[in-house]
Amino acid sequence: MKKVSLFLGMVLAASFAMAQNTATVNQFGSNIGQVLQTGSDNGATIQQGFSGAAVSNSHAPAYAGDWIEGSYIKQIGSTNTATVTVRTSANGTSINQEGDLNTATQDVGSTFERTTDLTKMGLDIDQIGNSNLATQKTISSFGSYGIQGMTIKQTGMDNLADQVSIGGMAQTQQIKQVGNNNNNSTVNAFNISTTTLANPLTALAYTFSRANGGAAVVGLPMTQYSNQRFGSAIMNVTGDDNNTYQFQEYSVWSTSGDNDEILNLTGSRNNVAQGQLGEKNYSNITLTGDENVVSTSQLGDLNSADVDVIGSYNVVGIDQTGNSQTATVNQNGNANFAKVVQHY
Repeated sequence: MKKVSLFLGMVLAASFAMAQNTATVNQFGSNIGQVLQTGSDNGATIQQGFSGAAVSNSHAPAYAGDWIEGSYIKQIGSTNTATVTVRTSANGTSINQEGDLNTATQDVGSTFERTTDLTKMGLDIDQIGNSNLATQKTISSFGSYGIQGMTIKQTGMDNLADQVSIGGMAQTQQIKQVGNNNNNSTVNAFNISTTTLANPLTALAYTFSRANGGAAVVGLPMTQYSNQRFGSAIMNVTGDDNNTYQFQEYSVWSTSGDNDEILNLTGSRNNVAQGQLGEKNYSNITLTGDENVVSTSQLGDLNSADVDVIGSYNVVGIDQTGNSQTATVNQNGNANFAKVVQHY
């Protein structure tokens, strides 16, 4: 059985399907929509813009000065599902899955979605392996331009990754997971209670709502959540059964919201959480080992937290409330405990 359905308005689109694949493309504007599927029981849906709210380029897609607009889905394997929904203004998404039983969902919707690299799509999901799940979503831009980047790459089996960016300007979110069962709570239940500090993912005042007054976003926790102007979050994980979360929010729109979170993890069964609410905060975690627990919470401005752990069964908790505080924790060995509380 093969089903391909296209509705095009001033559109350049291509869709290829083999075996028992289903591909549906609905487009308005001067966009490119392409679906390539090889295998059985794959499903791909692309929708760009709505009638009366067309998505269009300033030039035709082949124009030499333009970047490549559109939404590309490529699936090689069996029983894969990819869904992309893009609304209003310049758009860009890309899903590439190779393997079995993968699921990837993208919901753009910012008024301007692209990176500073004109050869790269604004959102990107790349999965190689089996039974992976990745979700990306931008809500609405309330700066001069929307999301910049937002990349998920997973190699392995049964990894989960969620990204949400409410809006803003030069945000960067990145998740790379190499291994199995990362952010899969059925395998490793997320728990940072051994730090004896509050969970930074729930201690912040989330503004999970559309800038235009639309419906609120639900489904906490997200693997990466950002709601600020110049923020960035980078997560690189190599190993199995890890739980890793990064949350960022600005406090005053008129200022920068220029927060940085960096996580580099090599090991298994680790639980890590980073939370920031404020301006110009910095949190850097480098972790090598197994079954470690690390948490950093920053509520304020110009705070810095730097954690470097080598070993297993270690616990690190940093709680910063106020401005211009600095905390550094280095652990080399096993079963160490460190807690830093800075309130000003």
